[in-house]
Amino acid sequence: MAWYEEVDRVAMANNWRDARIHTIVAAYLRGTTADYYEKEKININRWAGGNATNNLRDLLIAQFASDSTKDI
Repeated sequence: MAWYEEVDRVAMANNWRDARIHTIVAAYLRGTTADYYEKEKININRWAGGNATNNLRDLLIAQFASDSTKDI
């Protein structure tokens, strides 16, 4: 299971709304991913769904996942 699928499962189990998931995930980012988030956060307004250019999940996958794991 990919990390983002685990986030989705935990969020569903805890009945978290999209904005809450986004806030929680952002708080756990470290290093390069945290730097990337700080640079892009003005454009990010949700965890998943909607436009891939403004949701944290798709942006992190596009930026950090290797080509071999993007389609898993």
